[in-house]
Amino acid sequence: MQSDQKKAKVRQLIKQAIETNEGADVKLPKGPDQLTIAEINDAAWTAAMWLNLGGGSVGTIDLYRLLQAYLLDEAKQKEINEIVFRDGL
Repeated sequence: MQSDQKKAKVRQLIKQAIETNEGADVKLPKGPDQLTIAEINDAAWTAAMWLNLGGGSVGTIDLYRLLQAYLLDEAKQKEINEIVFRDGL
């Protein structure tokens, strides 16, 4: 699937999700500790498609494991934040 097709598909899926849940009593998680691995992986895949990557795990990039570590492991989240803020990213 080409880049534009992938982006169109992601946009279509997001639009369908919004339309499906419109008016529904949707409760957002109170925090990352309530997210499932599947939800985190879906977010990683969506980000990868939006960024035109070949997938969430390409070469040395593994968005799945990065997001899982960041959202589910407080110690790793702290380490990642320290690196990001230290390097001014």
